Amino acid sequence: MPKDITTLPPDKLLEEIPNTNETWFIENMTLFAGDHWMNAAGWVGPQLDKKDPGASQMMEDIKRAFVSKNVVREIVSRHVAGVLGNDPIWKVTSDMLENADPPEDPPEGGEPEEITPSPLEVEAEEIIRAWWDGSQGLVAGEEALSSPLTVIKSAIERALLTDRGPLRLFIPSKFLTEVSTEATDEKGAARETAVIETSEPGETLKKIFLLGPEADQATVGLDNNAMTQYGIYLIDADDPDTAEIEGVGHTGEIVFVDEDEMTHIRIIEADYDPKGEFDEIKIEMGGKLTMFEIQVPRLVSDSVRQLQKQLNMILTMMGRNVVQAGFLERILLNAQLPGVTQLNEVTGEEDFIPDDLELGPGATAFIQGVTYQDADGDEHIADPKVVYRNPVETKTFIESREEIYRQILEEAKQSHILTVGEANLSGKSRMESRFDYEASLEDTQHEVEQALTWVFETVLKMVGIFSGTPDMFNSLNVSVQTELNLGRPGPDEVKMVIDKVDAKLQSRRAGMSELGTKDVETEEAQIEKEQLKSTQDRFTSLASAIQETRGKFDAGNPDLDEEGDE
Repeated sequence: MPKDITTLPPDKLLEEIPNTNETWFIENMTLFAGDHWMNAAGWVGPQLDKKDPGASQMMEDIKRAFVSKNVVREIVSRHVAGVLGNDPIWKVTSDMLENADPPEDPPEGGEPEEITPSPLEVEAEEIIRAWWDGSQGLVAGEEALSSPLTVIKSAIERALLTDRGPLRLFIPSKFLTEVSTEATDEKGAARETAVIETSEPGETLKKIFLLGPEADQATVGLDNNAMTQYGIYLIDADDPDTAEIEGVGHTGEIVFVDEDEMTHIRIIEADYDPKGEFDEIKIEMGGKLTMFEIQVPRLVSDSVRQLQKQLNMILTMMGRNVVQAGFLERILLNAQLPGVTQLNEVTGEEDFIPDDLELGPGATAFIQGVTYQDADGDEHIADPKVVYRNPVETKTFIESREEIYRQILEEAKQSHILTVGEANLSGKSRMESRFDYEASLEDTQHEVEQALTWVFETVLKMVGIFSGTPDMFNSLNVSVQTELNLGRPGPDEVKMVIDKVDAKLQSRRAGMSELGTKDVETEEAQIEKEQLKSTQDRFTSLASAIQETRGKFDAGNPDLDEEGDE
């Protein structure tokens, strides 16, 4: 990585965004988007040499019959749903709590004293909730605004495809005003800088948006010399519509932190010259960048991509096989087609002109054997035959399709979703597969929690700055917790957990959590409440029965003997 990105022109900055020209990078993004043909690069079946005259026509025929199933999108979407299938939980706390007196111990048998959030913490919570629930998000390539949650999910998708999922907080250019600032270049020339007018926190909040750039548009890197991070965001300078849609108003920007922990946002125009004049915003953000990058191990590996192409080939061949089964090929051996013999006036010889062979329902065709001469010159009529070429059994393609699909799920640690018949898994094996799936989600979960913490804390910082009170939320921290969504367990898994709880090998609370109960404490409280009511109902019924029996006894009911029994 360069020691100073501020000295790089746009073309060199673009080179700092990694892997954008790699084949796997392009193919992963293309497969996820749904273009599995990929200009013939997605076909792994047989094909003619490109120099062959029929190669072009053959590829056109294959393209017309090409069939695909987007398993790449399926496994990526399932992984994202597993990490962010439920709304994240966050909590705002103050640094001042560390210096506060600890709460007194509760009296014996009493409940511990709850810490009441400060007004500032409550205000911060309300700001985050209002921003999170609004349409303050934009996914690159989309023209409609979305929720920040949608943007986070899109960043996870890109990270699973390319190792990186960039995020960028920004204020649209229409809210910015250019003002002249103090001289900052070597010549002492005044520089025009874009700033935002201060407003109330609620109004400021509406101006802050979260963008999910494409992976080839942005990155967050590390300056190894200063051990500080920087962000690069570049879009197509020749595409003004993109700039307008994404609210940039310029080609891009670089974001970095100087030695005084001041955050610089430098505007990159199409004619940007790092040695010339440019616009730059300099604000105190506690060393935070306005960009972040989700970095997780790539889910769509080379193996997954190869298997996806193989699956598409199988589906295409199966479709071709169905056509052949419905329209069987016929080969006529030693058969003379119906027709007439005519004298060729040019050669003086007789030519055979065949008629059309009519086939189909209700058609009657007469075919005789061809006439040939033996070694002695005697003429004979051959015995005609019709040979049908039967298609390959559909079972071959179905089994191949299921096997390839299973292998893709295994690569993605998602084989637990297969049915018993598809995977031949026991309850124990399926549970182990679910554990593998959970483990694969945990790395992503941690990274997403870090990203959400950055988003919320940076939004609070920006609200304070552009509301005229930069230090307003400096004492606050935001902790975020996401809850994994592993899907519903199968019947065998449920039975195994229940058996362990009954055998005292596992606590009821752990068993409830393992079976997917989201809020175990609330559920336990509800169960205890229902059990208490059930016990009370039984006692009430018993008391009523005793009272009724006593009433009969006191009335001298003849149905009761001296012992009080019926």
